[in-house]
Amino acid sequence: TNNILKSTGSIDNEINGDIYRNEDKTYNGTGKQTERRIYQDGIVCKSDLKIIEGTITIDAVDDAMRGKKTIAIKSGTINLFAKADAMKSLGVNYKEGNIVIDGGTISIMATRDAIRANESIVINGGTFDIKANEAIESNYVKIAGGSIAINAADDGLNGVDKKYETLKDKRQNEIIPQLTITGGKVNIVTRGDGIDINGNVDMSGGELIIRGPSTNGNSSIDYNGVFNVTGGVLFAAGSSGMAMAPSSTSLQHSVIIFLSQPMNKIATAYIENSKGKEVAKFPIGIKTRCITLSSNMLKEKEQYVLYIGDESVVENYNNATEEIIKIPFTINGMVTEIEAAKTRTK
Repeated sequence: TNNILKSTGSIDNEINGDIYRNEDKTYNGTGKQTERRIYQDGIVCKSDLKIIEGTITIDAVDDAMRGKKTIAIKSGTINLFAKADAMKSLGVNYKEGNIVIDGGTISIMATRDAIRANESIVINGGTFDIKANEAIESNYVKIAGGSIAINAADDGLNGVDKKYETLKDKRQNEIIPQLTITGGKVNIVTRGDGIDINGNVDMSGGELIIRGPSTNGNSSIDYNGVFNVTGGVLFAAGSSGMAMAPSSTSLQHSVIIFLSQPMNKIATAYIENSKGKEVAKFPIGIKTRCITLSSNMLKEKEQYVLYIGDESVVENYNNATEEIIKIPFTINGMVTEIEAAKTRTK
């Protein structure tokens, strides 16, 4: 099914939504395209909202899609445009307010949050293109699969305390925010924090790439508890003022390198080991003062070199004619920190 919902007019808080249900609602459609105009919200369900397949397009003055207890998406093509939140499940009682996405192609443009839930957000698969103020926000966020591209004015992945509309169970205050990454690929471009977790981070697989911010008021990685890495690849390039690396309790090595001078142009970061073998290669694309990497390719006491410059020359440093930065370093401990690294420019 192709469902197109377009909003006109101003926000009226008394109008719940163009499609409103007080019981469970499931979308599993085949059939012709429909077009409807809405006044405030797109789809509103006071219980569980389930999408099995089909194509849904919503253009809303306020929220695009709301499921009070749960939103579950199995597959389909979903396009959400919202002047408030795009997809959210806030819940009322303890354990309510969950979003589970197993697959599909999801495109979101939102003035506020792209995907927001009080209890949890679990992404097992799917392809995401997200442009929003804050991209994914919940008390518990788990990414186990999928390909997620985020362009955020503020935070990319946000782990926050629960905020129920009606607090009926004080046990919610006992839950520490958590980000868990076991698989998938997450690519974040941000002007705020890349990840902002008011609790703990656990990464055992997948790929997390963060570009930004370029100013010191935020950082690529921000967490209040511990950030344990046991697998996967983490790469972050951004400002240095509030920069953080994974915790020393991790079982996989990390390195955080502070540049003594910023690389202002669009550049590529290239790291090789003492044998000249590539360890990591990532385009940066922003003004950078700090590089963070965690990978199983980093080994204790081994020597490496970080090159930053134009992609065409970083792998051929000795013949480079353009500006390039070269920083040698040795892994020493689970987290190696290179302060105000001496750089050589050519």
